[in-house]
Amino acid sequence: MSKVLVVYHSFTGKCQALAGAAAEGARSAGAEVVVKDAATVTAADLSAADAVIIGTPQPFGSVAGETKKLFERLWPEREKVGTGKPLGAFVCYGSTDPSGSFEFLEKWGGRFGLERKGQWVTAKRDEAEAGREPCRQLGADIASSVA
Repeated sequence: MSKVLVVYHSFTGKCQALAGAAAEGARSAGAEVVVKDAATVTAADLSAADAVIIGTPQPFGSVAGETKKLFERLWPEREKVGTGKPLGAFVCYGSTDPSGSFEFLEKWGGRFGLERKGQWVTAKRDEAEAGREPCRQLGADIASSVA
């Protein structure tokens, strides 16, 4: 059974709900799933996972500070993560283009040995409910990529 780690940060609960949808999708594909707030994720969590999905709001045109701190905090232990693990992502954004957040996640995920997989999801903050089904599909796709 594959293990999928779903990491999120949420200001209003919308990204947390989307993380839950991604977790549902991964479970539906037969994965064991752990869902954690970005502030509590450890290098051991990343190491134990076969795949990772990261969800973040997009304040000021980039990832949330807590999402960025995840990479900064775990930087000294990045080599413990392993290489070639699938990385999925979703961004809950306001009015600015979310591509900068995806670029950040792909770049920094790559430095941790994670590889972009699946159709990454954007969900407009005021329409976050519409992102639930794409996040479920992302979770299923990421889980299936390591099954």
